[in-house]
Amino acid sequence: MDELLFFRKNAIESGLCKEWNDKWTACNGNKERLMELVLMQQSAPYFADFCYRNLGLTPAYCKRNFGEYINGNKTFIDCDNTYGYTYAMYVEPDTTEPLTITNDVLQLLWCRDLTAILPMCRATKLYVSNKSNVTISGDGYNTIIVMLFDESKVTLDNIDDTSRVIVYRYSPNASVELGKFFICHKFQLHDKELKL
Repeated sequence: MDELLFFRKNAIESGLCKEWNDKWTACNGNKERLMELVLMQQSAPYFADFCYRNLGLTPAYCKRNFGEYINGNKTFIDCDNTYGYTYAMYVEPDTTEPLTITNDVLQLLWCRDLTAILPMCRATKLYVSNKSNVTISGDGYNTIIVMLFDESKVTLDNIDDTSRVIVYRYSPNASVELGKFFICHKFQLHDKELKL
């Protein structure tokens, strides 16, 4: 069975809502529309968790079949019907270069040893999952929200007191480390239960 159909079958069997199933059907196999559906913030935890539990897609499948839409190749707009918001996804990127974050919502899956840098005055939400290991830094006056899953790790470094950082940790196996240049006093860490 195709991995995409396997993912949908598992989602339906897990009781994913009718609205999501109707939206999937409406995509009619269009890859760009399927990406918009997965990039919706309501979809991100499901997608991350299903991939982690081998009930979704593999990084090889994502790169082979959706490569033109991931890893900096495409920015999506208004996936959540939030005017002007931009969305992107990185899946096991083949680079060691730091990633400059210019999107409002970013999903990072299977990102090993990735460095993500926020330019000045950004407000960004990052979904970090599937054993990713990401170092996040910012140039100042940023609001950074991290949704952290499974066994993933984020290191917050070089973030000053002009910024605000909130991490929601959805797994006891996920970890947050503060680097030696982290001097942000507006930092919050919340442990949350993953409810799918």
